[in-house]
Amino acid sequence: MTFRRWVEGAGSVARTLRAEAGLWRAQSDDDPAVLDAVVQHLREALDNAPHNPDGIFGRPHMLSDLCFALRLRFERGGAVEDIDGAVAAGEQALGEAFSGHLARSAILANLSAALLSRHGRRGGGADLNRGVELAELAVESTPAGNGERPKYLSNLGSALRSRFEETGVRADLDRAVELERQAIEAFPADSPFRPGVLANLGAALSARFDLYGDPADLTGAVDALRQAVDAAPPRHPNRPGDMSSLSGVHLSRYEYRRTAGPGGASDDLDRAVHYASSAVTATPAGHPERPGRLGNLGNALLARYEAHENPEDITAAEAVVKEALELADAEIPDHSALLDCLGGVLAYRHLVFDSSADLDRAIEVTRRSVDRLPSGHPGQAARRWNLASLLIHRSQRTRDSRDVREVLVQLRAAATSPTAAVGVRIRAARRWGAVAASLGDRWATAAEGYAELISLLPLLAWRGLDTPRKGELLAEFAWVAAEAAACAVQAGDPRRALRLLEQGRGVQWAQLLELRSDLSMIEAADPGLAAEMVSVRDALDRVEVGAAVEGGAAWLPRITDERLRLAQRWDELLARARELLGAGFLNAPDVADLQHAAGGGPVVVVNASVWGSHALIVTADDVRAVPLPELSEDAVVENANRFMATINAFDQRGLAEFPGLEQAIADILGWLWDAAAEPVLAELGHTGAPAGDWPRVWWCPTGPLTVLPLHAAGRHHLDGESVLDRVVSSYLPTLRSAAPAPPAGGERPAPRVLHLAVPGPAGYPPVTGLRKDRELLAELLPEGSVTPLYDPDVEPDAVYKASRTHSVLHFSGHATQDIAHPHRGGLLVGDSILTVPRLSAGHPGELAFLAACRTALGGVLIPDEVVTIAAAFNHAGWRHVIGTLWPVGGRVAAKIAAGVYPRIVTDGRVHPDRTALALHLAVRHHRARRTDRPSQWAAFVHLGDHGAGRR
Repeated sequence: MTFRRWVEGAGSVARTLRAEAGLWRAQSDDDPAVLDAVVQHLREALDNAPHNPDGIFGRPHMLSDLCFALRLRFERGGAVEDIDGAVAAGEQALGEAFSGHLARSAILANLSAALLSRHGRRGGGADLNRGVELAELAVESTPAGNGERPKYLSNLGSALRSRFEETGVRADLDRAVELERQAIEAFPADSPFRPGVLANLGAALSARFDLYGDPADLTGAVDALRQAVDAAPPRHPNRPGDMSSLSGVHLSRYEYRRTAGPGGASDDLDRAVHYASSAVTATPAGHPERPGRLGNLGNALLARYEAHENPEDITAAEAVVKEALELADAEIPDHSALLDCLGGVLAYRHLVFDSSADLDRAIEVTRRSVDRLPSGHPGQAARRWNLASLLIHRSQRTRDSRDVREVLVQLRAAATSPTAAVGVRIRAARRWGAVAASLGDRWATAAEGYAELISLLPLLAWRGLDTPRKGELLAEFAWVAAEAAACAVQAGDPRRALRLLEQGRGVQWAQLLELRSDLSMIEAADPGLAAEMVSVRDALDRVEVGAAVEGGAAWLPRITDERLRLAQRWDELLARARELLGAGFLNAPDVADLQHAAGGGPVVVVNASVWGSHALIVTADDVRAVPLPELSEDAVVENANRFMATINAFDQRGLAEFPGLEQAIADILGWLWDAAAEPVLAELGHTGAPAGDWPRVWWCPTGPLTVLPLHAAGRHHLDGESVLDRVVSSYLPTLRSAAPAPPAGGERPAPRVLHLAVPGPAGYPPVTGLRKDRELLAELLPEGSVTPLYDPDVEPDAVYKASRTHSVLHFSGHATQDIAHPHRGGLLVGDSILTVPRLSAGHPGELAFLAACRTALGGVLIPDEVVTIAAAFNHAGWRHVIGTLWPVGGRVAAKIAAGVYPRIVTDGRVHPDRTALALHLAVRHHRARRTDRPSQWAAFVHLGDHGAGRR
């Protein structure tokens, strides 16, 4: 620039400097006069500026500042001409800025923000996609170490989150969280921009909680937004919005804690109302964000009414939501949310005042909230769910079949929306199935709804979540597989019933089997892909161990992010593998594959449901249903609860103080015989004791039946009237577990026996029967073929490693089972626990004899996951597992072992394929001596064998 031109432009530079100072002030001061002055200074500067693109105060820089100022004024005042002017100024700035211009990154970032702000007002994809594209370019054009880069990272994260909210693409949200974390780490603690980035991180984590349901994200969202609110000066323009967002995450945490979490729910509800009210108070009349903040306050007041039923909350909620709707532009996307909130207010008014008019009006406005959103919008499914709920309520009052038909339409649309949150879809699918089933003549429609639900379970309990959270989510849907199968049977399709049961049960085990599967087919087709799949698989294992070992609040976000990243990558790699090998690779097996489990004898899947109870008899060439009318859902629940109470009382008080134990167990065994086992065996033709070889049956109970001893069902004081008198029983957790993957390379372990016998922690009784176990193994097996591991200080890792080199494990010791959180159970090794997840990651073997308490008992909250110690061995690839359903004394276990091992050892070698028959005969022998003591002999079960044939 020449001296003359500089002098001519000096006034523009001075105005620009004044504008820059005003812009800096405006970011922390909500006085509208400040922004008005900034806009005026910049327009005057541009009117007098030379048309040169270079220099820090050239026209592109001024235009970009004008873009920034007009966007801020729009976001605080709502004038549409301001946001259009901001976009125009930004586009002009970008057009005049040559490649490499000093301010190009800032120009890109400001234009991106303006486009995204206009998208928030008008919707549509063009502004959104271009806003994301320019935010990407701003980051790419700013080198690492540049002080502006953290702001651009956060802006890009916010842009990606906005796109996720529009499209439901998970990768955008996961990357948004990653970018916001990078930005936080790059900003110094005293940066004035840090509160804004914290708010962006909180919003991203809140959205990710809604998507995946991981409470670590919810905690992170609350912490980030609270820090943002606390760090901002009282009059900072962003503070009211951050308080409104903080109210929303407290409300989310209230809902989570109220249903699944560890208390503290009322505190979150109080904070939600407080922050929402404070946000509204701090937002002046005429501010464009006031309607949305009023809507958030309405939601918080509705939740408080639901908790405390104070009619004043309904009145207050109605007032704020109506004010919001009067202020809101009917064309903005948030208008749908406000209508939905008003629908909720009117629905509660209907309940309080018993007003049919309020219910009709609630349905009308909720239907409008659905229609306001474009088809495929991620939020539409939740609106449809709310509309269906209202229609169901009205149909129950009016018996209008038109409402019921619309309910099914709305629920189907919500359940099948690919962009909606999984939690919304899966609840809609369940209600779709239940409503159709309740009609009594829509069984095929009901099965369709339940099938949609079951297809979503792996997404709900996604491998990116930790094990406890997956258990919490699955517990809410603990009965759905049984309900789905019953509907399919009622529709005349037992094969579909079997498939639905297999897909809906053992979800976590299915994920494990997928990870443990042999990848040799992929290795042959694409060695590089196979190598990365192995690497990601191993990393997923390590991150779970890291979560357990590291613990603590500081470590939790890193674990959560890494687990989600690895799970997302596994899904991507699996999709590539299926492109190479077909959609069936590592997918749920079809019915023909499941029938392979019946190669050595029938598998009997026993299922009780509110929609009917049946046994599915699966053979190599058929699947047929046997009605079990006496096995009602209520009867199953009652007897399962009675059984668990009996066992727990025995465990705590002992036989001497519980003289009714044996009769209580006998009563349950008799009921099981009448309601389930005898009708099944009669259908199979087993009406008495066999004349020749013992026939085999594999039991696969579902739901609460998983805790009951089907194998010992009978009236044992009557000759031939028990399962033990007619067949040899084994169990399968699921039919998929009948075909475990072989070891991933190498040969099977040498046929040696590991005898693990270690005392439990302090307070546990001595391990009785240990000497007899030692003597038995020493008598039957040659010297050197048994590895004793009796060190009381042995570490779980040492046990885990030793088991990998032995094909037979005999455990004499204590086990623990937490029936509410079964993944926490395991074998007690010294002062530690060799947990179910760790056991399931072990090496395959031939026989595991677990002579300890409750090794085959699962959890009561998610019984269909069959999370037991014995099942962990089975899924790890141990072909035969002996376990117990309740506590047995060490001497009793030693007697059973003395009846098993002589029958499976010949010439000093263990023959595991004889295990099921050997256990059967040993139990029958013990029963013959103590028929009146079923607590001693009915506890022992056999898992596995997988159709090895009759012996």
